[in-house]
Amino acid sequence: MNELFNEIPESKPNRLRAARIACEKAQEHYDSLRDARENYDAQTNEKKWEIGESAHKLQDAEEELKQAELEAKNDR
Repeated sequence: MNELFNEIPESKPNRLRAARIACEKAQEHYDSLRDARENYDAQTNEKKWEIGESAHKLQDAEEELKQAELEAKNDR
């Protein structure tokens, strides 16, 4: 943040204008980071959901395999 203010001139009108521009740039940067974080969180939550769904499908498939193995043993 300090680097934004290093370029602020000493004269009051120019300093005020430069400070406003620096504030706008800082706000844009903050908004960009916030948006990136929201996108990251959404993607992370989606992946967590997919992992959970996959875990349930794996568990169902393992149970089905156990049932099939038991039935195969009983048929012998």
